[in-house]
Amino acid sequence: MEKEIKNLDSVDKSLMTNGRWLMANRGFTLFEVIIVVAITVILAAITVSIIPTIGRGRELESERDKIIAYLRHARQKSVSQEEGKQWGVRFDNTQSASPKYMLFSGASFSSAAETIFLSSRVQFNDPSSGNTKDVIFTKITGTTTPASTTIALRNTGQTKTVSVSAQGVVTSD
Repeated sequence: MEKEIKNLDSVDKSLMTNGRWLMANRGFTLFEVIIVVAITVILAAITVSIIPTIGRGRELESERDKIIAYLRHARQKSVSQEEGKQWGVRFDNTQSASPKYMLFSGASFSSAAETIFLSSRVQFNDPSSGNTKDVIFTKITGTTTPASTTIALRNTGQTKTVSVSAQGVVTSD
């Protein structure tokens, strides 16, 4: 037992020797706190600036996917000769505040069977402002004159292009 007490005494002495050092360094210095706060602020700023960009990129991809689906829908209506007609999609950029694309039937556009407006943050780059572009699919084969349309996020430079081949195959970048 005496040996154990002697060992405890030696531990106490080492704690006392090191105790001053431990007591002096119990908290953080002002410099350390400032560094941690600065790193946290920098990481938060980076995160806050990236998140909206990711969301806008997804919005552009979502609009592109809707256009692809709409073109494929029009082609399918032509191939199946729905209502005995051929079908097409008109991309209308005549009013830049409300660009839209419309499903129509017939060999040329006369009126829209359906209209879909682009999101307020998305615009057409092609067709250019003030213009329209028609993609018309032939009955049975679904072929068309090769065409493309380009959409962009307003004020960002991000773009997506949707293309239609002569065989009516719809693709995108």
